[in-house]
Order: sequence, then structure tokens, then C-alpha cells
Amino acid sequence: MARFFPNPGIRTLALAALTALAASSAHAQGSGAPGVCSVAILSAGSGGGVSQTDTISGVATLPSGVNLWIFTQVKGSKLWWAQGGGDAARVAPGGGQWTASATFGLPQEAGKDFNIAAVPVDDYTDVSLTMSARRANAKHNYPGMALPASADNCRAAKVTVHRVQ
Repeated sequence: MARFFPNPGIRTLALAALTALAASSAHAQGSGAPGVCSVAILSAGSGGGVSQTDTISGVATLPSGVNLWIFTQVKGSKLWWAQGGGDAARVAPGGGQWTASATFGLPQEAGKDFNIAAVPVDDYTDVSLTMSARRANAKHNYPGMALPASADNCRAAKVTVHRVQ
């Protein structure tokens, strides 16, 4: 979170506001209610950039039938790579925090900028992504893909980070 909000006071305020927003939306609409969808990426890395392998975290409120997937790409690339070991980032019913482990490129891509996308997808897309990830993991071959469309009434959250090592 320090990467996106370097001032500790602003960082605390932003986290409190996002947590309150997620909680109030879930409380007002009920757990997993249709139409409640918000996603935010709060941090990636330690604040000075990301390593080749690092953790991404955020908060989300998702309606029933929507799952959150995390993707990365080298800035300027057309292809994206699913993160988190081929599983959707799990969000508690009613909303809450999520984390995902991520790989930011190959060893020779240190010093480059990377885009991160947290994409809420429908159940059909979730199953398709899960099957693709299982095939890739079995073959140890991880082809890039187009970023999937967000579920109805949802928007992906995107940020750019710098890889330091």
C-alpha cells in the first residue's frame, strides 16, 4: 500500500475508507447481493517496487457468481498472465481483503514497469481460467492471454508498478 500512498497518514485514511466502503456496501446490500461490485488494489511489493516474485493485496466486494482473478503484464505488452497459482483470489462473502502471489516477468525483465489487473469475472470465465491454468501448470508452459472481460456491473482495478530486481 505504501507504493500507492507514500504518506502514512493518507495510507491509513485510504485503507480505512476502502474497508468502510466495502463493509457498508455489503451491509446495505446483504452478502453477495446482485449489483454490489467493487475492487481495489491496495499494495504490491514493499513500497519501493516489486521483486520478480511478490505479493499483491487489495479489497473487494463481489456479487454472487463473480470471482476475482489477478493478472500481470510487462507494460506495453498485449498479453496478460494469470497469477495466484491458477486460482481466483478468494474474497469472503460480503467483501473483504484478498492477496495473491505474483510473478513479474523473467529474470532479465528487472527494471521494467508492469501492469497489474484485478478482474472480477463471471462463473463461466472462472471455470475456463481454472481449466487453462491447470493445463498450463501440468505442462509447465504458461502462455499469455487477452485480459478477460469483467463480469456485468463490475470493473477491473489496474495499477502500474516498477520491478526493482
